[in-house]
Amino acid sequence: MPYFQQNLQAAQNIAKQPYQAYTGQRVAGLGVSNPYSSNQYTDQMIQQVTGDITDRYTNSTQPSLMAQFNSGGAYGGSAHLQALQGAQQGLARELGNAATNIRYQNQDNLRQDWNAQLARQQAALDAQYGQYLDQRDYGARNIDLMNRALGTITGGTSSTTGPNPNYTSAGQNAAGYAALFASLFGGG
Repeated sequence: MPYFQQNLQAAQNIAKQPYQAYTGQRVAGLGVSNPYSSNQYTDQMIQQVTGDITDRYTNSTQPSLMAQFNSGGAYGGSAHLQALQGAQQGLARELGNAATNIRYQNQDNLRQDWNAQLARQQAALDAQYGQYLDQRDYGARNIDLMNRALGTITGGTSSTTGPNPNYTSAGQNAAGYAALFASLFGGG
């Protein structure tokens, strides 16, 4: 009996406690700007690659084009200028493509890094919330455990929603009494 009273007292103490709302952060990244959104390294990579492309044009493509038109005696003519303009447009296109590709790849890498960071933060927040729930529900779980233990010790209890097997209707009672009287007074 003392265990039942002790468990009842513990349940009453828990029931008296006010609601404990979780006040911690539940969603990672809310209101936080992406710290990776600007990357100085990307600009340095673009400068290096575009410098290499420009050097290759200046040291190989342009001299080869000049030598070709110079040896044919067409240096400075309209065909030479048109070829030179086409080569420069090709250079500009190659520089633009290189910069775009580097920025796209870098942004994709940054997006993946940011998403991975948010996932780690969210996992940590979820773990904190889980610990909060475990701590908040600790007493109730102990009471439930004690109730089950006490129920096992006392043979357990059960409840059913079926008919009561001990119930008899008024008609059954009357028939039973009639049979009893008949047997007592020799009527049956």
